[in-house]
Amino acid sequence: MRNGGIEDVIRHNQRIKTQTIKNISQPTKPIIDKPRAKYGNQKVEVDGVKYDSKKEARRASELESEERLGLITDLERQKKYVLQPSFKFLGKTIREIAYVADFVYNEDGKLVVEDVKSPVTRANPVYKLKKKMMMYVHGIEIKET
Repeated sequence: MRNGGIEDVIRHNQRIKTQTIKNISQPTKPIIDKPRAKYGNQKVEVDGVKYDSKKEARRASELESEERLGLITDLERQKKYVLQPSFKFLGKTIREIAYVADFVYNEDGKLVVEDVKSPVTRANPVYKLKKKMMMYVHGIEIKET
């Protein structure tokens, strides 16, 4: 694939199909095995717990250590906050709008809602809107790490 353009991918896939049909006993393996994650993150599992990224798994480990040391309390993962409840409109149900925090905990008697974000996901318009709605609806500012 010279330029990595869509035409090259289509030609490559057609070549694979042709080779597979001509020689059924030895099909050619496609170059791309599985699609990339939306933001290039790699999902991981640590001690049976699934995380959306390596960065989130590292942060979870740090927070668990802080909780064991007594620096933070009441650590929760994937806590959901409803920003707008579902409702009926012209006979159709409109789904709720919710924000799911990566971590929620108490630090020095104060509630902390934390989200692990890359610079790309921080700039996501949906995330920016939900961050503002968290401030307005719940009076909570999201800590980004």
